[in-house]
Amino acid sequence: MARATTTTTGCATTRAPKRKCSITLRRKTGTPTRAGTHEAAAEKIYNEIVGRIKQDDASVPFRKRGYWYYGAFETGKEYPIHARKKESLDAAEQVLLDVNQMAAGRDFFQIGSYEISPDNKLIAWTDDAVGRRQYTLRIKNLETGVVFADAIENIEPGIAWAGD
Repeated sequence: MARATTTTTGCATTRAPKRKCSITLRRKTGTPTRAGTHEAAAEKIYNEIVGRIKQDDASVPFRKRGYWYYGAFETGKEYPIHARKKESLDAAEQVLLDVNQMAAGRDFFQIGSYEISPDNKLIAWTDDAVGRRQYTLRIKNLETGVVFADAIENIEPGIAWAGD
């Protein structure tokens, strides 16, 4: 019965499957593995998909309590800017939430939902900076731009203003 002997590369000279031998060789010599050989193709596909997405897209505006609300993406930015215009789409834009600024320096960021107060002076929103659907409720005064220091953590994303 022939006994398998091992070479300096770690591959047996007999009875060793070629696949196992080639994997061992790649690991020892630093040759890319199968996943590494597909990186260029994956990058090409990713760039093609991104190239087909309109970079400066905007949602259809909707009217609510005297304002037109919409979300818009800027070229090269990953997150939307939520804004509104008073009475007319030709009016000056008021940025409600610039999610790009809010997400700066974070690995993950998501707005759960947002609601404008019945008097149009405050915005409440939920955001998740962890990625585990652990939302924090925040409120901002739209007249001054000040975000209140108080926040409620670990809540569901849906919010609503009460009439009291």
